[in-house]
Amino acid sequence: SYPFDSAEPLASWQQLVREFPRDDLAPQTQILIAQTWQQRGDNAKALTEYNRVLTSFPKSKWANDARAAIQQITRREISLDTLAPQPPGKNAQINISTRNIKTVNFAAYRVKLEDVLTQADKLQNGGVSFTEFSDNFGSIQNARKFFGPRVAQWTLQTKDKNDYERVTETISAPIQEVGAYVIVADAGSVRFARVLILSDLALIKKTDRNRSFVYVAD
Repeated sequence: SYPFDSAEPLASWQQLVREFPRDDLAPQTQILIAQTWQQRGDNAKALTEYNRVLTSFPKSKWANDARAAIQQITRREISLDTLAPQPPGKNAQINISTRNIKTVNFAAYRVKLEDVLTQADKLQNGGVSFTEFSDNFGSIQNARKFFGPRVAQWTLQTKDKNDYERVTETISAPIQEVGAYVIVADAGSVRFARVLILSDLALIKKTDRNRSFVYVAD
């Protein structure tokens, strides 16, 4: 084994940047320091090191890489997963994933899903799942023409710790009646929508080469 196999490189890189700031390797090494913290999952320290590239080496060709990384770390993100169709009679469960977001406002709208799914272009596309939002509805703005009454509205304070890390949690939505809904999560500059199905139906399907047999039960 080599004597440097288990050595911690960060101290040496930091020394290089500190003692030889005008060397061509200095800005590239500073980027390497930031990338190492990012790879280790510490986005807060990575952000500090990327900002050092901009303050210490603003004219370096590595400055653009630093700006891109900073934008990626600080970007606000939100996504929802309404899981499989859920049974009625109790609050629906929704998985939400956020990053750099403190507050999310939710709204739930009834939709006649059959009006969306029976559009000709949707019927001809066998690769589109009936629970996919964007493939069926398009943008949130476009989808509003399919929205029925708003049936619920609530706010979530996320568990964000100001560390630029993703936070995933399961929340209880105040929706219990059978039906199809669109859940819109609004965090100001970012929004996300997903279809939620509450159903008391179950399907059992058997398919052979020529036909399918489907049994439906509540």
